[in-house]
This record gives sequence, C-alpha cells and structure tokens, in this order.
Amino acid sequence: LAIRSDDELAEAAAGLNRLAERIGAITGSLEDRVAERTRELGRAMGELHLLKKLNDAIIHNMPSGIAILADDGRLLYLNASFEQTWQIHPSELGQALQALGRGGPLGEIDWRGEVARLMRDGETLRNVLVTTGQWPNRRVVRYSLFLLPPAQLDGPLRLVGDEFCLAVLSPPGCGHECEHCFAHSSSWKGRHALLLIDDITEQHQLEAQLIQSEKLAALGQLSAGVAHEIRNPLSAISGAAFYIGDVLTDDVPDLSDIEEYVRLIQRNVDRAQRIVTDILNFARPSDAEGGVCDLAELAEQTLAILDKAMVDQGIELQRDLQKGIMVRCRAETVKQALLNLIVNGMQAMPEGGVLHVETAYQESQPVLLVNDTGCGIPPENLNQIFNPFFTTKPAGQGTGLGLSIARQAIENDKGRLEVESQRGKGTTFRILLPPVEVEEAEGELMRPAAGD
Repeated sequence: LAIRSDDELAEAAAGLNRLAERIGAITGSLEDRVAERTRELGRAMGELHLLKKLNDAIIHNMPSGIAILADDGRLLYLNASFEQTWQIHPSELGQALQALGRGGPLGEIDWRGEVARLMRDGETLRNVLVTTGQWPNRRVVRYSLFLLPPAQLDGPLRLVGDEFCLAVLSPPGCGHECEHCFAHSSSWKGRHALLLIDDITEQHQLEAQLIQSEKLAALGQLSAGVAHEIRNPLSAISGAAFYIGDVLTDDVPDLSDIEEYVRLIQRNVDRAQRIVTDILNFARPSDAEGGVCDLAELAEQTLAILDKAMVDQGIELQRDLQKGIMVRCRAETVKQALLNLIVNGMQAMPEGGVLHVETAYQESQPVLLVNDTGCGIPPENLNQIFNPFFTTKPAGQGTGLGLSIARQAIENDKGRLEVESQRGKGTTFRILLPPVEVEEAEGELMRPAAGD
C-alpha cells in the first residue's frame, strides 16, 4: 500500500484503530457469549447431574425388581430391590439370569426363550404369573418383559470427563471404571429387554385367606337353605327306617316292600352326601394351582348348593350352560367369584325375580354371565362396587370385600370381570376367562373341583 503523505498515513492509522475497536467489540461480545454459554452448560451439567441422582434414587429404591437382559438372557443391570430379593450381587452381572437364579423361581424360567419370544413377536409380556414349590415353601412371582430400543454403541462415551452414554444405569457408588461396568460396555450393542419382577407370595397368601373368609361368609348366609336341603333326605330316610322297623316288629313280617324302602334310603343317603360334598368343596381352602376346566361344570357345581335357597326366596333360576367351553383358571376361585355374584343377585331380589346364568363365547372369549332382575345399581355407585370395603348394606350385613376379591382373583387368572346395570331393571355381571384350545384341553384336562 503506497502512502504519499502524512495525511494518508494518519487516515490509514485511524482506519486501523477503528478496525481494532470493532474487533475488540466483537471479541468482547464473543467472550460474553462464550461466558454465557459456559454458564448455561454448567447449569445444564448441574441439572443433568441432579437428574442422574434423582434417577438413581428412583430406580434403585423402587420396590419392584428392575433388570435389563441381553438377547441371550444374560443379566446386564439390576436395581437394589432386585439384588436384595433374589440375592444376586452386581459383581455377577454378565451371567445368564436362569443360571444365577438356580434353586429358586428365577431358575424355573427360560429367560433366553422369553426374551427371544419378546423380540420375535414384539409384544410386551405383561403380568406373567409363575408358581414354584409346594406350600408352605411355594413362591409366586409376577413379571413383565418390555422391549427396549436398540442401542448403537462403539464403546464407552465420555463428556468432559463424566460418563455420558448410560451413566444412569451405573450401580450405586460407580467409580467410572468402564471396562468393569456393564452399564458402559460394548455389551449394550443390539436389543435388550427390561424386566420388572415382584415376589407376590405374601399377597397371594393374603388373597387366599380373604377368599376363604368370603366363602365361609357366603355359606353362612345360605346356611338356612342348606340345612333345609339336608333335612329333606334325612326326613325321607327317617320315614323309611320307621316303616321298616314297624314291619319287622310284626309276628309275620311282610317283606315285599322292604327292598323298595331300602333303595329309597340309599337314594337319599347319596343325595345328602352330594350336598355335603358340594359344601365341603366350597369350604376347603382354594388350591393356588390353575388348570383346564369346563366353564359349564363350574357353574353347575356352584348352583348345586343354591337351588333350595332360590326356591324359598321365589327366584326363578334359568340355566343356559353350554358344555365344552374350556378355560384355564383356578376352579375354586372362579366358583367363589360366581357364588358372590349369585348371592348379590339374590339379595337384589328380596321379593323374588329371575336369575339367569349362561356360558357362551363373547368375541371368541369364554364368558360366564349372571343376570338378575333386581333393583339395579345406582349410576353413582357403579364405579365403586369393586373398591375394597365399599358396601351399601346395613352395618354388620356385608364386608364390602366380595366383589373386590372376585375381580382381583379373576384378573390373576388373566380374566376380566365386567358389569352393566340399569336402575329398576337389573344387573349383569360377566366373567371372561382365557380360552383353551381343544388339543390343549384334551392333553391336560383336570376335574374342576379340588379333591373330586
């Protein structure tokens, strides 16, 4: 650049000064922006750190066991509850869960197969129940498996010296030794399953006790009718025995009718035994094991102890029981739920009415239907009837547990209990249960009543 005078030099210097001022202003602005961004990043990192701590607190202190499984069934992560319940230490991560759980419920489940099924079908496995052992050492486990999104990791990632990729899965007290931690290793490539698992043994025991209490309470309400039902055959037996005794006291007994009266006694003895057997089948504690049952047979066995009580109350019983509708359930649990529904229907018809019991299919699912022509359930109560201890009966005449226990028991058998009601027209309950294919039913058909 040629400078021909001092004025030009001064002008060039002034221009340079102006440029320096602009550069200084821009630099200052950039420094301010960098400082602000650094403060924002610091705040974000602080929030991220707090969120990690919060996640750690939530995950590791949840009452349910949480674990993550690889596609081959290996255990890659567990929370504190899982560790405490199943006595598996974080140092054992990377091993097959079925092998780690050998000797207990976890060892009874083919986790590799379950994860493979989850990944093949893409459908979440929800609330699967597994029962192992025999009482008093029986354990009941409920688990769900969820498919996690694929993880694409080439190795441990770091951000300003802090773990960034899967640090939220680090065990408590993680020292960021990535080569020894399955939360920061190449094991996380591919697809994984999230396992939620609970040991519900105690819950099942309490449920069984409540069901037993409700059974006895329901039978207590029917005791007068049951006593009358037993008294009828006893009266017939007594009359026949008196006649035989009277004949045998004659000097020349006429034995022509004795055989007929003996057969009459035998028929009524058989009748009384059937009544007592039905009552005992209901009164005995339920077996927690499920099996394949004919829905119509379950209904018939329940109705057998209610016929007389309905007649005495002026209730017409209508049966429409289709044989051969096979379901998988705990037979005594379903019969107890049905007994509760029928007793409720009878109580809704104190002046008599019609009670309709039907087995059928509802969209290919087996259904047991109970309909009464009673007073109906007020709309404001319809959403509350399954709540524990909810009752509209006078004090001392109901616990409010019957419908709650019935629904919980049916849902534990992977079924549903539905209700519809119209005020002044009646109520309909539907018990929907899982269907069983004919081939499967033929392979493992069991008698519905325990001990029959």
